[in-house]
Amino acid sequence: MTTVQPQSTYVLFITNLPETPETKRLVWMKKIIKEGLGPKISIKDSRVFSVLFDYSAILIVGSDSLEDIEESVKTAKDYFTIKIEQCSNYHRNKEIHNFNYCVLFLGNSNKENRFNNFVVDNKNSKIHTNLDLESITTNYSNILFIDTDAYFDVHSQLSDVISEGRFIIRNVYSFSDYISLRTSPILNEITKEDKNSSIPKKQNSQKIKGIVHNNSAETAYIASFENSQTNINEILAGRIKAESVSNMPVNPAVYFWTAMSGNFTMNILWGETSPKPIKYNIPTNAPLPFITQTVASGNILSYNLQSSVDRIHLNSDVGTWLHDIIMSNKYDEKWPEDSYTGQELDCYNYILSDLKKRGINTVPKQGTLAPDKIEQVAYPKDKNLNEKTFLEVRNHLQDECSFFFNESNVWFAGNGLFHSLLMETSSVSQNDLTAVAALLNIPPKTSLINIILDSIIGDLTYFIGAIPVAGPLLAAVVNLGWTTAKLAMKPGDSSQSKQVAVADMADELNVYLANMLSAISGQLAIVNGNWGKLREFSLGVINQKITPSMFGMERVANNHQVPKEYIDAIIKSWRVICYKRLLPTFYKVSSHMNTMTVIPEPIFNATKGKYDYSYYLKCQWMDSSNNLQIGFVQMYYSVKAPVEVLKDLFDLDKLGINPIEFYMGYNGWQGGIPDYPVGEILHQPIRKVYL
Repeated sequence: MTTVQPQSTYVLFITNLPETPETKRLVWMKKIIKEGLGPKISIKDSRVFSVLFDYSAILIVGSDSLEDIEESVKTAKDYFTIKIEQCSNYHRNKEIHNFNYCVLFLGNSNKENRFNNFVVDNKNSKIHTNLDLESITTNYSNILFIDTDAYFDVHSQLSDVISEGRFIIRNVYSFSDYISLRTSPILNEITKEDKNSSIPKKQNSQKIKGIVHNNSAETAYIASFENSQTNINEILAGRIKAESVSNMPVNPAVYFWTAMSGNFTMNILWGETSPKPIKYNIPTNAPLPFITQTVASGNILSYNLQSSVDRIHLNSDVGTWLHDIIMSNKYDEKWPEDSYTGQELDCYNYILSDLKKRGINTVPKQGTLAPDKIEQVAYPKDKNLNEKTFLEVRNHLQDECSFFFNESNVWFAGNGLFHSLLMETSSVSQNDLTAVAALLNIPPKTSLINIILDSIIGDLTYFIGAIPVAGPLLAAVVNLGWTTAKLAMKPGDSSQSKQVAVADMADELNVYLANMLSAISGQLAIVNGNWGKLREFSLGVINQKITPSMFGMERVANNHQVPKEYIDAIIKSWRVICYKRLLPTFYKVSSHMNTMTVIPEPIFNATKGKYDYSYYLKCQWMDSSNNLQIGFVQMYYSVKAPVEVLKDLFDLDKLGINPIEFYMGYNGWQGGIPDYPVGEILHQPIRKVYL
């Protein structure tokens, strides 16, 4: 009897060729899903890496020979660079059917100790596959596939047994999930899946959460909840330590503290005729959060609670890259043709003379020549020009023209992606503003409002940044547009308070916000006016460092279709902006305290139309006989605004504002400090407040 030998296991590392259209790559991936690599090759797993690896992929296959694999991927090498590694050891846990992270170990020494000492010590993390590599064509010695919703626990455990920097852990998608996440026009041409989704949705198999990164040298404390938590006791009880310079997965509603202890702040009201408020701090183990923030799934937020500048911001590597291109000299380079001499200059002058013979009097760097006009200039055999030099010069000029027409103009010019985004952002609807004023029962023509432009843009980007996955990059584009627009304003104009009538607010804002739209043409001029900037951006587009799908956008006809989530966020933000600036003028938040011996019931319940808010803490106070009493103190907040306003603010199917954020003054809301009247004689009523 002949014994059938098991196939050897190989790992294919697949890197995109930048010049290949994405259509062809996606078609090849779909073919792999449907047909595999042929009868001689068995596919064990296929995954696509995250951006760090430029959306490159990894295939785990079984085969009797390396030659069979090389033959099966021969046509794919038109689209990818493929490196093949043989596995010296392959073990798969058949009880684990999926995985969402891949760990790659660098270097090939001391393999045995790399993860033999590593055991996933977390009930929510399981090793799916364990591979040893021969390390012939790559620098990777081992690979682990892990299914986890505790990414940083795994990262921490790896750091305990392996030197930092010697391993890479990244989120991965299956080929089919990756294709479904691609929402570009290219995808629409090759698949009908998920056609109505513009922003990638959370995939349950990937267990994506938001991430917060403590960017300071000091420890912080955080609590996070799936929905906007209204019970402060549960929030305080949910605090966990966030080490300095560390990351942590979080649910969307996140609360931050600098320490586990702090002060409980109250206003003591004393005096019989006109009580005077005295702010009073009581040391407590239950301080209110320092700040609150929404962190949507797939988003990364950095914070430094000790900083007074840029205390908290959404991370976007692509957003930082765009900012560096537009606002810095990091990528600046002169046009190569401006430095041509000798044969290069002769070739360049010949190409320009040939263009003039055809009635073209512009030079390539002016950005008005189509690439084919340069391509049509043939090498002149009778002009004593070096053919190699001629082709190099022509290719460079053709690249210039191609970058203008196919990359920078597509993104920055009219109807480009950035133009489409800021078109939605830079127009305030007066109808929305007057509708809010009507809800507040205030006359729009005579009621004055104070506006600070920078603060308004901050509110806009807060809501845009809360869009899952695409939010940070969308917010980065708006911030960049505003930063560029401010160059045309008077210094300090955007940070100064301006008083306008409610009826004139939209017109006043639109004058300034129109600068954002104009700033796009300025950004186009910046990119197109410098060879280094143009090349950096264009190669970023070609290599998919930046893609429409990252913004949740599709191209329809000659226009980019802005994602519904983006438009909804802008509409929501303008209403919030209006409320934040009108409410304090006409309706004040009031807050009071009361001591009791039984646990008070919560008051806020939006579903039942109860919009006042309360919370309680344990408390010690001295009674009128100077006896120490132990019980509870309840803080009660209210605002006497019309019920239609409260419904609009707090109902989940409307703005859904967290009452903690609103009543306690987070993120620009008015808020209020609880008052406690003590009569005519000033004394300390509350001795201790605690959890």
